[in-house]
Amino acid sequence: MRQNAGRRNRVARWTAAMLLLAAGCGITTRNAQIREWIGRPESALVAAWGPPQTVTTDRKGQRLLIYEWETDEWVDEPGKMWTDSNGVTRWTPPQRRQVTTREVRRFVVDPNGKIIDGAWRFY
Repeated sequence: MRQNAGRRNRVARWTAAMLLLAAGCGITTRNAQIREWIGRPESALVAAWGPPQTVTTDRKGQRLLIYEWETDEWVDEPGKMWTDSNGVTRWTPPQRRQVTTREVRRFVVDPNGKIIDGAWRFY
């Protein structure tokens, strides 16, 4: 019996580690996508991704190319049972709500048209 508990424990730890690794893959992929453009010409980025939604300059006078994406997704939240301060059991019914996520990728371009930095944010 104790051997089975140890095995279940190892399986649970392995599963948790794999879930954490999988969750981080999106971050790693996005960082890699940003890094692959550093040192390349602005024209190559625009040819591949199309024109940015915003072009502006920062305080140093460097051009910023900003790409933005928004995604709407419906999320089902299960109902919840809870007990209020009077000891009465209450039920919150299941709900469906819309979640909007926004991703912003920003590239810094030097005066020669070369991408010198980049970053992304996910809201």
